[in-house]
Amino acid sequence: MAYRILIEPAAARRLRTFSPYVVQGLGRQLAELLEPDVLGKAGVAGDGPVNIDAPGVSVSCRMDVHDETLTVLDVQEREGVAAAAS
Repeated sequence: MAYRILIEPAAARRLRTFSPYVVQGLGRQLAELLEPDVLGKAGVAGDGPVNIDAPGVSVSCRMDVHDETLTVLDVQEREGVAAAAS
């Protein structure tokens, strides 16, 4: 399986406001999550919503196993990270 990661426009706009290390960390975590041996263990091998807590952010996604896509719907920065950036 080779999943594609799609980003909804609103989520993409939010990601552009985050520091590069937060975005890179999220990318790594999503890539690891989509490894075939991890999908089953993480309990996200089926269609439907997926919520991910990555370093500094919470991510709402939708998994589609037929199209082999993970669509990032929304990204929210956690308060601790926002406060540290100020």
